[in-house]
Amino acid sequence: ATRRPRGPPAGRCEAMGAAHSEQAVYREAVRDWLACGCCGCFAWCGKGYDPQEQALIQNRLADEDYYWSGHCGQDYMFHVANAHPLLGIIACHPLHPYTKFERLCLEWLRVCATVSWIVLFRSYLLYKHRMDQEDADTVKDTVAVFTNVTVPLGVITWALQVVTKQSGRPDCFLQKHFGECCMWSFQWGLVLFWLGSVWLMMCYSYSVIYIPGPWNRRGEDSPNLTHIADNTRLSLCLGYISWFVIDLIMPFPVCACPGSWTYGFYGKWAKERGEDRRTAICYKMPWDSSSCSSSWSSSSDNERGRCCR
Repeated sequence: ATRRPRGPPAGRCEAMGAAHSEQAVYREAVRDWLACGCCGCFAWCGKGYDPQEQALIQNRLADEDYYWSGHCGQDYMFHVANAHPLLGIIACHPLHPYTKFERLCLEWLRVCATVSWIVLFRSYLLYKHRMDQEDADTVKDTVAVFTNVTVPLGVITWALQVVTKQSGRPDCFLQKHFGECCMWSFQWGLVLFWLGSVWLMMCYSYSVIYIPGPWNRRGEDSPNLTHIADNTRLSLCLGYISWFVIDLIMPFPVCACPGSWTYGFYGKWAKERGEDRRTAICYKMPWDSSSCSSSWSSSSDNERGRCCR
């Protein structure tokens, strides 16, 4: 009697082979990026990929997956370079859907909005201290700047970044269903709306600083430009530094039940590494339906055990 050849079902074999080849593309993308450094040949590391590989890299960058090369340190560097609001302007991957030019535009708007918001919020603090007949408290004012200036501007910038990233995906929802013209109109319409809002805030801030009127007690409460610059630097630095803290403790996925959360960069990276290793084991080992299926079933059981009931 002839033995039945051992091998995976064709559909699953093709799926695992595709996953294996995709992971090789991801590792190569990180190696090319690291080989280029922070300047000089950054444009080169986006070349040499066929359209299908470019689409794979762009979609993974837009999905903000953390597991790329298999080395935690390299993947963290790659993640910071692509996700940090300031470092990404210089160091993001050239194939990233959220381009360097778009990052520069949004960050410039954020800086302008921060200056304007600082002027307006400081005017409010002066009015509040005068009405409460109390002296200014540096610690309280710093906390107030963070919660009322840094956080709201960070949320607005994050929302614009999400729209920009999704519009740059090869499989963008708006582009598929409404066309490329509609997609770009929606994206830049939001950016221009935010630009108009910032412009209005800057005009009002100029009047608060330089034009005597009831809003500044005929010039008596005109803010000091040095103080404005210090508060602006403080707000921006708090935003850039707090990004690292939030990135290390943020639960993923946010919309899921708490029982299935992973926390911070390493938690999500380790989860994606486990999924990739399970795929690699099933791809490389001689086909044994019991061992491979048990690997997947135990993984599924663990996931179900961690989730809410």
